[in-house]
Amino acid sequence: MLRMMRKNPAFTAAVVLILGLGIGANTAIFSLVDVVLFRPLGIQRPQEFVLLMNGETRGKPQWAFASFPPYVE
Repeated sequence: MLRMMRKNPAFTAAVVLILGLGIGANTAIFSLVDVVLFRPLGIQRPQEFVLLMNGETRGKPQWAFASFPPYVE
């Protein structure tokens, strides 16, 4: 195996580069998915967190975040 790698250094470099890019891309995507989907929200009692629509401005909905007690008021 090592002899074959010595005979074809361009092929060996291409394989190493492709593997490195693949591993790097996989790590970056998993890091993003981990932060967005798997980590809990940085708030207490996230089940009480709501998203409200305030109305529309120029045809675009306006959104506001609030916790449950201000929503009830």
